[in-house]
Amino acid sequence: MNRLQSYDARVKLLLAVGALLIAISARSPLGPALLGAMALGSYVLLGGSKARLGRAARTWLLASAIPVALVFYFRGSSTGLEWTARLLGASALSFWLAASTELAALAGALTALRVPRSLVELMVLAHRYIRVIGEGLSTAREAQQLRLGYVGLLPSLRSTGTLAGLALRRAVDQAATLGDVLRLRGYRGHLWIAPPGPLARRDRMLAAVGVAVVALSALVAWRTA
Repeated sequence: MNRLQSYDARVKLLLAVGALLIAISARSPLGPALLGAMALGSYVLLGGSKARLGRAARTWLLASAIPVALVFYFRGSSTGLEWTARLLGASALSFWLAASTELAALAGALTALRVPRSLVELMVLAHRYIRVIGEGLSTAREAQQLRLGYVGLLPSLRSTGTLAGLALRRAVDQAATLGDVLRLRGYRGHLWIAPPGPLARRDRMLAAVGVAVVALSALVAWRTA
């Protein structure tokens, strides 16, 4: 079990945002690298799923390999290393927050931190139906593959365009259905979001340790440039 999920979402959210700001603005690759290593290390040590971490790492490699290689090629090794460290640090911090915080807790934390409620509700509803639409698209893609829709360049382009149109249509249809469902359930302009409780002692300890790590990373990131 991931013990990070038991900590207050407000503390984790503020620490992640602060660390992200340092990671993307660092003048040295050491700061983002330190933040990323601490985030992933705490995730593994506190019981995070190694399989989930492995899937995230493979996804990162697939999505980032070409952009990183282009930066190294056109901007040189120094700039490439700096950009890679920023990307790794920011990705690790985003993964740490997403993997250690349930959506309901994150929504409550955002509301408590005075984020516009409409944006929080939109996030909650979008997250609910991403999986529904994704499952439908997965089924459609499998059907296209069985019909040899991805054999050759032109068939692949046509199948991809069809799939994109299907995604848009299902998203619009799902939005209309969701609106009807909310009205039938008495929706009057806002969803009920559970407010977070008071900070426990372990939450304050996490905040203290997290602030120390972020401060050290900021010192490393801006003093060793």
